[in-house]
Amino acid sequence: MLRRVVPELGEYIRGHAGRLSLWNGFLSAEELLLFLNGGARGRERDPVYRLMASLSGLDPVSYLKANSLLPFCCVGTRSDDVFDYESPGSLTQRTAWRQLKEGAYLCSSCVAKDEGTLGYSYWRAFHQLPGIDTCPTHATALGVVEDIGAFDLPPAFWAATAQPVYDELVSLRTMPVVARYAEIAHAFMTAGRRVSGVVAARCVGPRAAAMSFPIGTHIARSTLAHCVRDAFPSVWLDAHYPKLSGSVDCSRVQSVNGLCGGSVVSGVVYAMALAATFSTSEEAIQAFYATPSSRTLKRSPAWRAGALPEHRERILPYYNASEGIVTRVAEMLGFEKMTAFSRLRAVGLPPLGRLPKSDRQLVIAFLSKASKTEVDRWIAAGSSVSEICSTESRRGRRMQRCRGAGD
Repeated sequence: MLRRVVPELGEYIRGHAGRLSLWNGFLSAEELLLFLNGGARGRERDPVYRLMASLSGLDPVSYLKANSLLPFCCVGTRSDDVFDYESPGSLTQRTAWRQLKEGAYLCSSCVAKDEGTLGYSYWRAFHQLPGIDTCPTHATALGVVEDIGAFDLPPAFWAATAQPVYDELVSLRTMPVVARYAEIAHAFMTAGRRVSGVVAARCVGPRAAAMSFPIGTHIARSTLAHCVRDAFPSVWLDAHYPKLSGSVDCSRVQSVNGLCGGSVVSGVVYAMALAATFSTSEEAIQAFYATPSSRTLKRSPAWRAGALPEHRERILPYYNASEGIVTRVAEMLGFEKMTAFSRLRAVGLPPLGRLPKSDRQLVIAFLSKASKTEVDRWIAAGSSVSEICSTESRRGRRMQRCRGAGD
């Protein structure tokens, strides 16, 4: 009969497995899991989180939300996906075992406190999140253990040999955007709620568009990836999200820009985007979770109904920045090419990839300065280059009449 060990508040699943194995006389968590599965080979094993939950006396869903990194790394979901971990059996066998950064991270102050109050120490899940370099409780640098079997032993065993996080990273913890990121990440972990990618896009997209700025010419505009890279220090990005470090072309970083198109992205991207586009973590979290649950969202009707002008306004900055080339629009919005083509057609924006460059630039220049009424009239007339010339001609005649009246 194995001894039940209830996890501590916020204890990381891998560390809890190590503690369970030690207290039941096993050499490692893998050995314990093999035993729990009956040592059988050639048949499907039970998911790790179910095995761990059964030894904890907890409901599997509650265990997942409280002790794995899933509330952070799976905060985004498709509109047709399961919410709030209602069907944990759909998770793969080792999804809950996921580790998001290399090494095992500990706080020496937490270890000392645990030893003094509990008589043992445990690994905290929050310390294992990307972008977290200091302990939020003690404001001290985390230490990292590179040993592959680190979680099989309590953090107290490693406290003396753990290598502290670089001072340069630790010094950034008081920087507002880094502090916001940590608070948002903590909110993801404690809320345990998932948000539709479409809803997240409605939360972040308009703010990123409002922060957009010209790049090179009046045609190209910045993307969400530009906003994130400008907001976070390069040292932090090098360590935690190198896809945005150096001289990378931000307009092509689909793993970030896709958020604004409704694509499901990683937890670190959601947290970075919220930290970069909101001035406080409280405002960011409230906006992120306050939007209606995507259980109630109906994708297709929204694109068929009177909301098309609103959708066009949201897509237009990406359309202009991509010069109307469908493949580029798809990359920036995180869509498949056919999805991007369908959505452009739905809002009346024609694909411009086959037009000469001069005509493409004429269209984009027009859309960049045209009023909503002029854009509506242009689309109603067939979205042609010749119609733009007619519109420009009418605008010129109006300006001449105004000057004449002034004289």
